[in-house]
Amino acid sequence: MKLSRLILAELSHRRLNVLIAIAAIATACTSVIATNALLSLQHTHSEQRIAVYQEELKDYLDEMNDDFRKITKKDGFNVRIFPKSADLESVHFGNIGKFTMPEEYASKLANSDLVSVTHLLPTLQENIKWPEQDRLITIIGTRNEVPQAHRNPRKAIQESIPKGHIALGHELHSSLKLKIGDPVTFMGQTFTLYKTHKERGTKEDLTAWLHLSEAQKLLNKQGLINVILALECKCAMADIGKVRKDIARFLPDTQVLEWGTKALRRMEARSRVSEGKKELVAKATAEAEAERLQLEQFAAILLPLIVIGALALVGFLTLHNVRERRYEIGVLRAIGLHSRSILIIILGKALIIGFCGGIVGIVVGYLIGNAQIPQAVNMNILSINEALALLIAAPCCALAAAWLPAVLAAQNDPAIILREE
Repeated sequence: MKLSRLILAELSHRRLNVLIAIAAIATACTSVIATNALLSLQHTHSEQRIAVYQEELKDYLDEMNDDFRKITKKDGFNVRIFPKSADLESVHFGNIGKFTMPEEYASKLANSDLVSVTHLLPTLQENIKWPEQDRLITIIGTRNEVPQAHRNPRKAIQESIPKGHIALGHELHSSLKLKIGDPVTFMGQTFTLYKTHKERGTKEDLTAWLHLSEAQKLLNKQGLINVILALECKCAMADIGKVRKDIARFLPDTQVLEWGTKALRRMEARSRVSEGKKELVAKATAEAEAERLQLEQFAAILLPLIVIGALALVGFLTLHNVRERRYEIGVLRAIGLHSRSILIIILGKALIIGFCGGIVGIVVGYLIGNAQIPQAVNMNILSINEALALLIAAPCCALAAAWLPAVLAAQNDPAIILREE
């Protein structure tokens, strides 16, 4: 009698036990696939949630940077570069007329790789007496901002004064009842009133603005300035030390002072909000990681229990079947069937059960896993390699579960079995 026919007969003899064993193996395979799908889905959801938080943070930071750029530009220059010889008392009281430096310093900065400040504006200012009006004022000479070689051209913060024109602070033009376009006699020369400043409630209400070259000529300081106005780049905000260090590399005989502007305070407040948002993203990431670890730990406990339970059931059914059919096994041995053949019959049956259980488990597991995944989530439930691995592992596990009962059955002495019966 062929062993293959004996194996098929063995399978058909106890159909219920065979179906239960197949169901046990299929349950183990299904659990593996469904658990893997659940872990993958949780990981995908976590990544999507974190990606949303990060995108919101990026949008907020972009908005904050753009907002800061607009605020700082509106508030004007917030960095002043003075000659190193200028003392703080003269600087704070605006008496810096006697301290000068070459105008070319501004070009030297503009042609460098300096990135911590932008919008470089060379300026010459001095407190003088307006002889025609017999009053003390501050004359300020400016020109166009010096373009930086490594930056794209930017719209100027402060409009330059054309040659032959003058701009006056509020106190000066209002007290003299001057309007734009009126002629203004200033230090022996006639200028056209180009612009009138609004009231600011500061010493700027007593300022007269000219083109830099004309101010230099009137003050007999051709080619000289005493301050370079600049705008601190957002990359160096709240770090004036960095700005000073950068400027000192190119202009070592200068000093840098920073205005504490509203923009700085707003930036600091928004930076604190930004840090809070970063903390929320980090917290969400940590929570997602904790959920993933918790699910993995749960699966690491439950999945082995299911697999062990399935194998134990297969082993128990095989052992039960062997014990019930001891007499038949004894007869087969008595008519000349070797113990190795008995072993092959029992293990062959287990191999087929494992293979069938693997196929059923893969199909059912794929369907269940696919049902767990929303259509909006593009995720592969089971790869071909994973399916092949399960299809190999299931029969191997069934063989392992049936090995001990098969060995016990093959080692039984037929004479003892038949005598007992």
